[in-house]
Amino acid sequence: MPPDTESDTAIAAFSDAWWEALAERCAQDAEYNALSLHTDLRIGVRVDGDEVLAHLRPGSMSWRRRPAGLGPSWDIALSGPAAAWEGFLAPVPSPGHQDLFSLLATVEGFELLGDPLPLLQHVRAAQRWLRLFREIA
Repeated sequence: MPPDTESDTAIAAFSDAWWEALAERCAQDAEYNALSLHTDLRIGVRVDGDEVLAHLRPGSMSWRRRPAGLGPSWDIALSGPAAAWEGFLAPVPSPGHQDLFSLLATVEGFELLGDPLPLLQHVRAAQRWLRLFREIA
């Protein structure tokens, strides 16, 4: 069963309050707003057994926790162990944890699920969105 409260979240940075702060930051971030002008991308973010569905759109991001038993409703999903996400969120990430592509290439257990085409079509907005993770953490 996915966590419902902040105390059940695998990584404290991925609490409900953190996701709300990220959504607010996306709305305020000029770079994200410019890069997401034509973006419509649903991304699943999995940390161990916990999954959040994020929807990136022009100048905004909405999110919700994935209910247990619901099939995937994302275009792509980023899945990895808590240690990989913690490394990515570090103020100064260690080698292999700097960005999405380094995580995919070097971190065992971190994977991209689904067809990569939607991610590649919106890669600049997605990269900025992921950089905002570190600012919020």
